[in-house]
Formats: sequence, structure tokens, C-alpha cells
Amino acid sequence: MCYSADCTVIGAGVIGSSIAYQLAKRGFKTMLIEKSVPGQGATRAAAGMLAAECEVFAHPQLAALALRSRDQFEKLVRELEELTGLATGYTTTGFVIPARTQEDAARLSAMAGSKDGSAAEWWDAAEISRRIPGLSGQALGGLFRERETQLLPQRLAQALVTGAEKYSAELLTDTAAEDILIMDGKVRGVRTSRGDIACPNVVIAGGHDASKLLDNYGISPGMYPVKGEVVAVAMPARPLKYTLYAEDVYLVPKPDGELWIGATSRPHEWGTDVSAGGLMQLLSRAAAWLPDIEESSFLRAWAGLRPQTKDGLPLIGPVPDAAGLYAACGHYRNGILLSAATGEAIAEMMTGRTAEQLNLTALSPDRMKRQPAASEGGLR
Repeated sequence: MCYSADCTVIGAGVIGSSIAYQLAKRGFKTMLIEKSVPGQGATRAAAGMLAAECEVFAHPQLAALALRSRDQFEKLVRELEELTGLATGYTTTGFVIPARTQEDAARLSAMAGSKDGSAAEWWDAAEISRRIPGLSGQALGGLFRERETQLLPQRLAQALVTGAEKYSAELLTDTAAEDILIMDGKVRGVRTSRGDIACPNVVIAGGHDASKLLDNYGISPGMYPVKGEVVAVAMPARPLKYTLYAEDVYLVPKPDGELWIGATSRPHEWGTDVSAGGLMQLLSRAAAWLPDIEESSFLRAWAGLRPQTKDGLPLIGPVPDAAGLYAACGHYRNGILLSAATGEAIAEMMTGRTAEQLNLTALSPDRMKRQPAASEGGLR
């Protein structure tokens, strides 16, 4: 079977789904292909935090992209909910970074105030205990960041896919991308397990296995999986209002009284089973901050594989020497946060804007361009 489109997006996780939504919204005839089920890869490993200020980023351009992306979510979520009728669990109660030592307290309290477009408020030990009933006495205070938000990651992915379909995008599940079809240095289509898709633009937005396709075209990001485990419990009393973003664990309150606790970090692990050790680590660290967790009811646990590049930065932009080929992958633990801005960036690039204009040069795929050996004939 042969299909045709203006653009094919490979990978229907939250990044690929966001790109497909933005392209379809702009009038591109869009195909979104997924080797299994949308939102079941790295998206599954996420707790859905939009932590642009709490997170530490490897490059200033990535930090700026994160802030821009987080601030797009209020409009995006409202737009998606109106278009699809699907709720995303978007929550705006803010994040608290607790201090365990006097050194932590001094460092965090120094961040209070408004600077660089962000706002933070220092809560001393008495205030944080009043604001978060049941918090362990080890908390010497906490930094409250009111602009940090969170949502349900798989609900977001579902809303993005449905929104893209509302704009006439076509989703093909159980469809593996086998090769990019390139002639005379230009994209002509995609070869898939269900037939060829004729199109002048392709976006590689898969998880850690995106390396396989990119390597064929001279880009070697050294992508590898980082397994993450998350556990959900139901709190019997004193539900947590704020996301607690501690150094060793995070506790994220969700709708219907659920509390998500995450996440472990296991580089180069390929399985998605949840280990007993991972569960023990997460629950013990969480209970050290919130002792009521010992009385909570276990609901479920899950794991996913987050894609990490060798330099810690995602690839966002055109692939050199292959006109019409783009990469949007390697977002590691910030895929949910970066999904809004990544979707818009790829759509903007496809309509003529450059990485320089979008302040994304540090994330360009050409930084990973492999130098061909003397025996190599170059790109096909």
C-alpha cells in the first residue's frame, strides 16, 4: 500500500504528537506513524512535570526553550480541551523544593524573589509545615515556585493525537519506519512496514531507537535508553496540594487523590519491568519527606525508557545534506516539558524559519554529524 502526505512524523509519543498537531493545524497533510501504540514509550516514564525553573539544563538555549515551552501550555491545553473534549489534568498549584540541610536552606532562600522572568518565594520551617501538613520535620524550609505546572502525560499525548486528527492528520499504528527515501539530496518519502509514504518532509521523533535512522544519514547522537520507574499511591488523608520537587525524589499530586512518586534513573537498561528495588527506593525516599505515605494504598507502578544523547541535549532541527529531513528526539527526562515548544519549532522550521531565528543552534542535529571514513561514499 502506498500513501502520500506533505509530511510524515515518525513516533507518536508526546514529541511526535505535538509536531503532528502543529503541522496539521497549519494545513500540512500529515501522517503520524507509530511502531506500537501512541504514548507508550518515553511518555510512559514521565510524571508530567513542567519544571522549567526547578530543572537544571545543560545549555542556556535549552533552558530558554524550556521556559518558553512551559509558558505555552496554558493556551495549548485550553485549545486542546476545547477542540477534543479531552482533559489533560493540567494543574497550576506550583512546586516546592524542600531543604534538608542548612546549606540547602541558604542556597534555596537566596533564590527567592523575582529575577529573569521567574518568581520564587522562600518558606521557612514553620511556613512550609503550615502549607504542607504531614511534611517531615527534616524540612528546614522550601522554595515555592508558583509558575511551575504539571499534567497527565499520556492524556496530553492522547489529546495531541486527537487534535491532529481533528485537523485531518492520519495516524498509522503498528507501523515501523524502515528507511527514509532520499533522491538527489532531497526527501522523497518513508519506507514503512505497511508500505511507502510519498512525502517531501519527514520528522524523526522516535525514542532512543531514533539513532538507527539518523545514523544512516550521517548523524550519530549516541542515543541510549534511561529506564525510569514511577509508582502511584492513594493518600488516605491530608492529600498533597503542591508538587514536592526534592533532590532525591519527586511527589506529584494528580486528580482523584492519586500521588505519583518518581523516578528512578537506570541508564542503558532496555526492559520496562518495574523492579522491587526501584519500588523500595521510591517509596522509602518519599516517606522520608511525607510519612503518611506509609499508610497510603498502592495503586500501580510502571516504567518507560527515556532517550538520552551523548551530550545531554536533544536534537531539534533539519538534518544536513538531506533536504526535508528533520530530527526532534533525545529529550531525555524533559520530553513532556519541551513538547509544546518542540512542536512549534519544527512547524516553524518547515515554513522557513531557521535555528538561528528560533535560538536553537546548540540543539541542531549537525553538531552530531559523523565524519565519513575514506571508504564511505557519503549520504545516499
